[in-house]
Amino acid sequence: MEAALQLEPKDLSLRFMRGSLLYETNRLDESTQQFNDLAEQFPELAEVHNNLASLHARAGKFDLARLSLERALQAQPAYALAWENLAAVLARQSVQALERAEEIAKTNERKRIEIKIKAARDLSDRLLKP
Repeated sequence: MEAALQLEPKDLSLRFMRGSLLYETNRLDESTQQFNDLAEQFPELAEVHNNLASLHARAGKFDLARLSLERALQAQPAYALAWENLAAVLARQSVQALERAEEIAKTNERKRIEIKIKAARDLSDRLLKP
């Protein structure tokens, strides 16, 4: 792969495959950099933004994941996988918001919030399953 990229450093498909291979081999920082570079150079490619969102979500950076998915959907509004991934990210963010609410809630409010956290986690877990 690296040898091919040395011969054709601007080849989009090789660069995309490299980012995917880095992801699959758990070299996440390098994969993120590869897809960031591609997103900057090819903002019209929804798949690049979707892959970048996956990396951000895996790192727990849900705001960045949401932003990448919104960019994917600007580029390709009928991209069903990006819509599906956006739902999963928003579900995860709802869990975070409810956990924050629980931290600051008064004692008598916590039970109600705990029920919502459980429901949000259940939904998030189902959405994140392949």
